[in-house]
Amino acid sequence: LQRPRQLAFLGLALLLSAVAACQARAGPERVRGLVIAVEAQSLARADRLTLRTEDGRELVFAVDASVDWTPGHLREHMVLGAPVIVEYVARPEGLVAVRIDDG
Repeated sequence: LQRPRQLAFLGLALLLSAVAACQARAGPERVRGLVIAVEAQSLARADRLTLRTEDGRELVFAVDASVDWTPGHLREHMVLGAPVIVEYVARPEGLVAVRIDDG
């Protein structure tokens, strides 16, 4: 009688661990690509960024206020065809770039 309870408890613990692992993310995701559009209402901060990934997808990101890349710097990458790496989080309202690096 004790053995079936132990097995049931172990199975429940494994199931809960699997569910928790699926829900928890290790952190921001990263993608590399070319800047194809930049939207900004000021010279100091980009509001939106469109990236063409290496596999051909077009991703649109809202740019978090903590990102220190200016719209001019992003447009420079766009004109030169220099790739960038975008770290982002997926939120209910869409993708949000939390960091941008030279790619």
